[in-house]
Amino acid sequence: MYQFSLSSYLQVFNLSLREARKDTILENRLRNIIDKLTINVYDYTCLGVFEVHKLMFSFQMTINILDGEGEIDKKELDFFLKGNTSLEDVDEPCPANWISIAGWKDIQTLVESSDIFKTFKEDLKSNINLFK
Repeated sequence: MYQFSLSSYLQVFNLSLREARKDTILENRLRNIIDKLTINVYDYTCLGVFEVHKLMFSFQMTINILDGEGEIDKKELDFFLKGNTSLEDVDEPCPANWISIAGWKDIQTLVESSDIFKTFKEDLKSNINLFK
């Protein structure tokens, strides 16, 4: 993979300073610079990344941006990335044969771990055909 030098990144930073929309209000100007720099870093990094890796890079960059803004629930992200990692069996039988055992375990954990999804299991059971 192509290795970028520090001077290359400084060029991207300077380009972002020049291209960012001007504003007399400092907070707006800084936001414009950050937005432009984010786009330029993404574009510049994608030059050295294989096409198949660009989606993963986009996901990682998005997660880092949202985390920096305090918009990520670490527990939900951990569940999204790993699923249910326990070795325990679930108490309740799966209501549909098209849901895998691992998927049903994930649903059980999701319902227990997040208030946002607390009714998901009941919604799934009462609308099984809709979910299919």
